[in-house]
Amino acid sequence: MCDYGDYVEKMGTEKGIAQGLQRGILQGKEEERLVSLSSLMKNMKIDLHEAMKLLNIPESEYHKYMKLMNHS
Repeated sequence: MCDYGDYVEKMGTEKGIAQGLQRGILQGKEEERLVSLSSLMKNMKIDLHEAMKLLNIPESEYHKYMKLMNHS
């Protein structure tokens, strides 16, 4: 029989796993955007701002990607 402490521990572990998975998904999405930005800039010979527009990246995230692409 499971007591309350075991239940709380199990719920905490499950929550931690779910949060880790979500962070991994977001990190993968960000990394893919960086690859896409680089490809657009190289192949279409456009600047970072134009590449972000083409990928429909929200303007609120422009600064983040400029920093990640070392274009601050």
